[in-house]
Amino acid sequence: MNDHQCVGCGAPSNGVFVCHHCGVPVRPLSDAASQRQALDELHGQLGSKDRSPSLLVNAFLPDDPRVLIDAGLRLLPVLEESAGQSGAAGRMRAIIIKLRLLGNDPTSTRAAAEFEAALEAYRRSDRMTGYAVWMIALGLVVFGVFGFRHCG
Repeated sequence: MNDHQCVGCGAPSNGVFVCHHCGVPVRPLSDAASQRQALDELHGQLGSKDRSPSLLVNAFLPDDPRVLIDAGLRLLPVLEESAGQSGAAGRMRAIIIKLRLLGNDPTSTRAAAEFEAALEAYRRSDRMTGYAVWMIALGLVVFGVFGFRHCG
């Protein structure tokens, strides 16, 4: 554990590789191995009950293409569980953009396309959930009004 403050958010830095509050690296992540360890630590913290709501917003993105693809794959369940929260969707957009910026690597290009499809599916389901909640609320209001009229 580190006993200094995070340069990203000023919180006491309690992570080995990333800040457990904001996800910013607390040490240089210069190779794929350190990036993978940081990603493991980040996702371990995402599974924590006391995780910070801002953890995904500023969390580091790996530079190594294989670790970046792994970051996207590991984010998919978080994206599905985070109905109504934009942090996971924003992180997925950042991963897609970074994969596209890597150039003509066929694996990165394919991963970006797959993540884009998953993000669009999430957006559709999130909109449908929003519509369903709105319709249920409207139904309860209508039922309440008519029920109140018939009771009095």
